[in-house]
Amino acid sequence: MVYIPNPQDVTRPSGLDSAGDMATELRAFKAYLQGLVLGGSNFYNIGGFRNRLRNSNFAVQTGGLSYSIRATDIPLVDKWRGISDAAGVNALFAGGPGNGGGPAGGDYYVALTGVVANATAQVYQNIAAVDCQDMVLGLPITISGMYLTDTLGNRPTISFKTPSTLIDTYTSTVTAAPSATLPLSNPLAAVWQSFSLTTTLTADASKGLQISFNWLTGMASQNHYLSRLQVETGSYATPYERTPFGFESSAIAFSGSKLLPTQNYGTGSNSTWSSNVSILFPAGQWTDSTNIYTINLTAVTKNVSAAWTSAAGVGGMGNGLTVVANTTYHAMAILFASGATSVYYDTSITAANAPTGTIAYRRIESFKTNGSSQIPQFVRVGDRVTLTTAVGDVNAATLGTTATLFSLSLPTGIPLVARIRAGIGTVGYITIFGPDETVTTAGTPTGNTSLNAPGTAGASGHFEILTNTSGQMKAIADSASRTFYVVTYGWIDRRGRDG
Repeated sequence: MVYIPNPQDVTRPSGLDSAGDMATELRAFKAYLQGLVLGGSNFYNIGGFRNRLRNSNFAVQTGGLSYSIRATDIPLVDKWRGISDAAGVNALFAGGPGNGGGPAGGDYYVALTGVVANATAQVYQNIAAVDCQDMVLGLPITISGMYLTDTLGNRPTISFKTPSTLIDTYTSTVTAAPSATLPLSNPLAAVWQSFSLTTTLTADASKGLQISFNWLTGMASQNHYLSRLQVETGSYATPYERTPFGFESSAIAFSGSKLLPTQNYGTGSNSTWSSNVSILFPAGQWTDSTNIYTINLTAVTKNVSAAWTSAAGVGGMGNGLTVVANTTYHAMAILFASGATSVYYDTSITAANAPTGTIAYRRIESFKTNGSSQIPQFVRVGDRVTLTTAVGDVNAATLGTTATLFSLSLPTGIPLVARIRAGIGTVGYITIFGPDETVTTAGTPTGNTSLNAPGTAGASGHFEILTNTSGQMKAIADSASRTFYVVTYGWIDRRGRDG
């Protein structure tokens, strides 16, 4: 006998023993070829496998074997989730080589037990977007598998959903194909039966596809079993494809509802002062504050003279805000559910006044208005901001032997590295430091000084000091009545890159 294998079915034997087996394999191979011709082949998912489900036979069980399903959606074995409105519903994962119970005597399976009358229960998987890139509107897809129930009763339904936005997470979904009752030719109890259902996508599912098995209100008390599940493109169910365990484990570890962006990432960083009331933000890519979304920002200019609108070059103020003198504003790159992006200004570091519909944000600039409610002119190069006109913040202050806080002309609400020039106008020495540091005596330990004026000419220098969120630094002198000066000419702002 010559065995004609399914080239992707790594679980099949290398030889067959009977003509009956040969005929079975030839029929399966014919179905496989039909699947290839009619769209069942797949070159769009991880590994190139036909089956889009991960852990389709429940063999990867790193989270355990038994789960109590409740009204709060919970994870089950890897990639599968469950939810129920009744107490006592459990998902048990059993079977496997040598253990029996499965449809082929050695298959793994899930048993949903305790589904009482007038209860609902659901077991589902969110297939990753990376595995659904060819699942477009109008495409036929087929779901197949094995099902058993220990009591005659209603069959479950299968539903299909896809994320409703360009962001491929499942917080909001739309129907991807009509729901359908699990098709069984002979719905007897206590018998493993194969099923196959073909449907046509009524929505683009390239952002991901949720496959859900639903046991609905009004059903009799039953236990339900599923195994050997498969989702593929095309109008035919091809032979079950059990992907290698090693591949399943690695694919599960690195796949999700979406591919996460690089943590705290940001490009297009050199925003430009445009006028006393506006800033130009260049095109760039920013990871949002939660490191979940990527904000692909197009170049846009926003001003502080009016409320935010989606148009470029006009108002940028957050909900209910107007520009005020000597106040810090944070420029936020924002993302909407539609996929659109923009920038607006907020007094809140957590985007409390974001435009309606914002689903993600990232702070990309901060400034403090002057006494005329204007944006001070600045030049940004990377993370370094330089004020075109430096500000004298400390002018001939009297500094003594007690550490003293000084406020600088910096944006507040975030810690920054102040770029200052400082001077001492009298004989003596001074230590300049950030509020996170403790210095009780200037010059202690030996060498811990910033300015040292041995003569009457005084001394000055340039310093970079980490401030607190109030834009403050500290200084202490070796003796009473030292004259102290500070000029602020800029700051360093990493804008969340450090976490």
